[in-house]
Amino acid sequence: MIQRKIFVDVTPTPDELAFEFTNMGDEQQAMFFNELALITEKWDRPFCFQLYALVTKKIDLEEILNSLINAGLIAHVDTQNGKGRPRMAYVAVES
Repeated sequence: MIQRKIFVDVTPTPDELAFEFTNMGDEQQAMFFNELALITEKWDRPFCFQLYALVTKKIDLEEILNSLINAGLIAHVDTQNGKGRPRMAYVAVES
């Protein structure tokens, strides 16, 4: 029998991290923030600077979508949601 050890290095995306955080219970979320505090106390600047940047930088979804359309990465498609109201959808453009 042949045996192999395989190592995979995966960096989770921000949305994956957010999803996992929302699936934690209250005790796990508290443990998360305690661990975060331990990690960030070694930073050159206090963690409050990062938190301030999080709340002051607003993401403009329409600007992001338009940039992706202009780059040819996605295309806009008008669809109906079954109730006669228009709904926006975006599809990936195959290269």
